[in-house]
Amino acid sequence: MATTTKSLSARIVAGFGAVALATLAAFGAVLPASAAANIDPAAPAAITIHKHEQTGAAGAPGTGASTDPVAGDPISGVDYSIRRVTSLDVAQNSTWTTLRTLKAPAVIAAPATYPLGATAGVNAWTVTTGADGSVRQVVPQGVYLVEELDAPAAAGIVIKSQPFLVVVPQPVEATGAWNYDVHVFPKSTVSDVTNRAEAFEQEGLGSNVTWTLDIGVPVATAGTTVDSFVITETLDDRLAHTIGDTGAVRITVGSTTLVRGTDFSVTLTGQALRIEFTAAGRAVLAANPDQRVAVAIDTTVQSFGAGTIGNSATITINGASITSNTASVYFGGIELQKNDDNGAPLQGAIFEVVDASGEVVAIGGRTEFTSDVNGVVAIAGLRTDANGAQTYLIREKSAPAGYVLGATTEWTLAIPVGVNAAVEAVVVNDQVPAYALPITGGAGQAAFMIGGAGLLLGALGFMLVRRRKAAEQG
Repeated sequence: MATTTKSLSARIVAGFGAVALATLAAFGAVLPASAAANIDPAAPAAITIHKHEQTGAAGAPGTGASTDPVAGDPISGVDYSIRRVTSLDVAQNSTWTTLRTLKAPAVIAAPATYPLGATAGVNAWTVTTGADGSVRQVVPQGVYLVEELDAPAAAGIVIKSQPFLVVVPQPVEATGAWNYDVHVFPKSTVSDVTNRAEAFEQEGLGSNVTWTLDIGVPVATAGTTVDSFVITETLDDRLAHTIGDTGAVRITVGSTTLVRGTDFSVTLTGQALRIEFTAAGRAVLAANPDQRVAVAIDTTVQSFGAGTIGNSATITINGASITSNTASVYFGGIELQKNDDNGAPLQGAIFEVVDASGEVVAIGGRTEFTSDVNGVVAIAGLRTDANGAQTYLIREKSAPAGYVLGATTEWTLAIPVGVNAAVEAVVVNDQVPAYALPITGGAGQAAFMIGGAGLLLGALGFMLVRRRKAAEQG
């Protein structure tokens, strides 16, 4: 009778192969019809991380195959730590029994029970995802704790992927084989924010400027929730916001309009405007994955200083913050010189500014600008662009007393950014013509003398006639 003898290692391998399949069965996996093949302890092993954005609902658990479907854009530049759980040996049946219920948080919470590798390149690695969001690390067979570390700010990650365990090799359900090249697809919650100032309009100080934030809705990853969503905009000192105006902050999520006081609150401390979503507002976010949050904030321009007024916003989600770009509006001014036709300055000429629709532009409530004792007309506080190329129509409304408007009373002038000391135009008024008085000894005097003599002769004739009539009656 022939006798077959198995080595101890072969019996162990066969045993933990069976336990691994039992572990899969415990998680509800469908077991293959064939028995599991033995693990090859000499087979090279690797872990490949594919980093993507979370989009929509969480997908099905991964199988470890490179062909697992994945949605969401890849994220490059994300650092991960891979550390071996040195107390768990995949060559032991007890390890597979432990893995039936073991999760990453329990490993992290019990370092004495589950010590982690600390020797770089041997049982601990730090890896960074490449342009396609993936990175591959060759490792010995074993159980590994994988944790997301840091990511570039441009990635916009606000909720990291949760720590997770990777077992190498991984049982393959369909065939009963072993996968030594395990692929994992951790996702992170990302957001982004763009800040814009409203499009240019012809307007002056005291006018409204609306700042618009365009924010990506954060989609929570498996096992996480969006517990806080806060928008902070620190307003420039030259801007004012009316906190009591409930319509001065407007928010939509996709096509849904949020209600102030119900879905979000607004507070203003100094120049810091804080918008915080309530639980109801966050529920709207959760119901609208892959949508955009639009936030409109109204402000009033009170002064312009050097001319450039910039604002940025910070979005804080679950304590992680991302900062927007800086958006700016620009204001400036011009000066005119009012002279007479001899070049002497004239005080008292009145000018106004007119927009493209023919409406007079108010600057800080003023609509008229008068030349001073030096003939200078300062018109400061008109909105312009970064290049100082926006133009306005400047109109002379009235000349100083004793002078008349010139042939040209309107000028189209560009408004440079900031305080401007240069003179954009010299405006000349002519003095009114002198009144034509009669000249002494001239024809004018003779005319008066002739007129006076005529009056005297008329009066003398009248007297003579009256005397004659009186003599005849006497």
